[in-house]
Amino acid sequence: MKAGQLLRAWVLLIFIALGSNSHAQQVTEDMRKACLPAADFEGCIRSFINPPSAGEEYDFLGMPKIKEWTMVENRPDNIVYYVNEKLTKVNVRSVFGRYIAYEYVVRRNQQATPGSAGYSMTIGSATTNCYGLGYGVVNCTTIPAPTITIPGSAGTPGGIMQKRVVILIDCLERTEQRNGGGKWEGIGQDDYSALFANKWCGKIAELPESKMKNYASGPPNSKDILATKVLPGSDPELIRKNYAAK
Repeated sequence: MKAGQLLRAWVLLIFIALGSNSHAQQVTEDMRKACLPAADFEGCIRSFINPPSAGEEYDFLGMPKIKEWTMVENRPDNIVYYVNEKLTKVNVRSVFGRYIAYEYVVRRNQQATPGSAGYSMTIGSATTNCYGLGYGVVNCTTIPAPTITIPGSAGTPGGIMQKRVVILIDCLERTEQRNGGGKWEGIGQDDYSALFANKWCGKIAELPESKMKNYASGPPNSKDILATKVLPGSDPELIRKNYAAK
């Protein structure tokens, strides 16, 4: 058996181990032989067990496509991105004129990895200390070598992993934040955030309101007010030059 076939056989064993008993019983020798040449062996097996329903479209990972979202494939890395190009304006500190938001979904075919067992190891060796008690009597005490325990690690489950991400764009400072937390980072020149900022930051008023409410409370600050004055009808390059975060 060639190396590629061995790998696919190993993936099959993991797929069966992680799946339900009913799924394991459904994997036949004919399915295994048919899927051995496939680039996505696990996805091929899954398509046999759960064949696509009539009229449903699937991506190359074997998952239903997200309708009305833009799909971007990265086949070499087994990744599919879906971008929702229907942006919204976000109420931040009682103002709608500075922030916009969009979301995307990333799907990845993650191979399972086995966990490792913990173990203990001894450092150095035992030491013996002796001292005299008088009249030729010697007392000795042995101190055992120290032992440390190395914990094991959990394995990683295999299969199609999906993550949904919401991007909040600050149109004034040309920065973005993911999922409502973490560090604000500068927007690149040619990624989706830059494309959306260039298209929509000058006409935020035209966008529908976002359902995101966790930033809405509080009075606007000076930059929020500035944004409502300089952003409408603005040139993206001038905003980047004059107001982008350094």
